[in-house]
Amino acid sequence: MTKTPRVVLLASGCEQRWEAIQHKQLVDVHGEPLILRTMRQVAQRWNTRPVVVTHHPRIIDAVGDQADVLSLDSTERRWTVETALHSRDCWGDPTLILAGDVYWTDAALDAACDLNTGGPVRYLVTTCSVGDDILGIWFRRRHRHRVARALHHAICHARLRGGGGKLWQSYRSLCGFPLVRHRLEDVHCVRIDDETTDFDTLQDYQKFLRQKQSHAA
Repeated sequence: MTKTPRVVLLASGCEQRWEAIQHKQLVDVHGEPLILRTMRQVAQRWNTRPVVVTHHPRIIDAVGDQADVLSLDSTERRWTVETALHSRDCWGDPTLILAGDVYWTDAALDAACDLNTGGPVRYLVTTCSVGDDILGIWFRRRHRHRVARALHHAICHARLRGGGGKLWQSYRSLCGFPLVRHRLEDVHCVRIDDETTDFDTLQDYQKFLRQKQSHAA
């Protein structure tokens, strides 16, 4: 049975490779801020009010009354996995957690729509310059404890050994793999092979815009 997911957008990160740009989530793409573009795409597919997890006043102002805002203190948002775990009270049946700083194609979100008929935990995965990157997680209520344990394991790993507290580490934990190797297997993955990207650097974003302008011309 198809169900409407609770959509959670993670937007608490601090950009360290974007020079003077503070909030990647607010960069302009096709005439609208990136996170608002994602919210519009979500609204076109599901009758649901997203939850935006952020502590940035500019992002809170940008989303306005279009979303519920979950603001976390500094001890709850040191790593992506920590931000995701602290959104737990907002999880539904099912839940779709998306990175709020990602350019999502319509095809990628359509793929997420197709997950809503059931099945196991799924990670939305794309390939970037450093390897596979997880941009989203979909799961049903019966999976929430497994997802929470995997996120908690990745948090503990980040506290003890470093490693950034990334979503791929929670994936490795959920699958029962060591967390020290940045590698995703074929299980629990939905691969997205298109323009969907999180723009690792300002140069990546600028290159993307040039390519779009070139195609438009």
